[in-house]
Amino acid sequence: MSREYAELVDNFEAKKIVCPLPIPWNKLVIFLKSTKQLKMYPVERGHGVHVANPLILAGWGASDLAKWKRFKLHLKEADDMGVLYLAEEFLDKLESKDFLWSEGGLSDVSAWDIEKISIKAVEKVQAEALPWIETVLHLNLEDRYHYDPDRLYEIFKSHGFFGGYEPSVSDAKNLATVEALRNANKIYNKQADMVDGAKELDDFCDALLNLKIRLRR
Repeated sequence: MSREYAELVDNFEAKKIVCPLPIPWNKLVIFLKSTKQLKMYPVERGHGVHVANPLILAGWGASDLAKWKRFKLHLKEADDMGVLYLAEEFLDKLESKDFLWSEGGLSDVSAWDIEKISIKAVEKVQAEALPWIETVLHLNLEDRYHYDPDRLYEIFKSHGFFGGYEPSVSDAKNLATVEALRNANKIYNKQADMVDGAKELDDFCDALLNLKIRLRR
């Protein structure tokens, strides 16, 4: 590891720069791959060389800490090949808007971690509807149809429930079913306001029966 590499890394850390944004980061990696190819196979094309991909596209959801480590790895590649000064020249020409910045310490929480937490929160709310749905299923369907979301959705529709709305008058002949649907519908509306909640009633039915299966394993 050269002194220049250590100074460059310290400089980025002091500025709280995580990594370049996807387009300039990809350009940097293309440069590294081309340089490595020429150094390893100067006459013929030879075999493909490996440089770790930048965490862009699907990888952009990685944590800031993971992105910073990958960016440092690319700087180390440039240092090892003796072209760190060229990489630094490229980075110096970028504007502040071309970098991802951290507001404080580097988080090791990825977008996927946040999504998992959000989904778990939604499922916790959805689970509140399961006792009411069980009542609806037992009152209206044979056991073999208790995991059919389309039939559950049809029960909601046939009693006047759609898009979060519910009938203003209860069906006296099916009072137990309607009241169970009303309670389940309240939970549908509650979870629909959450980021990862089911926004459509038919999706809610599907999510509930899938959740029911998972909870019984």
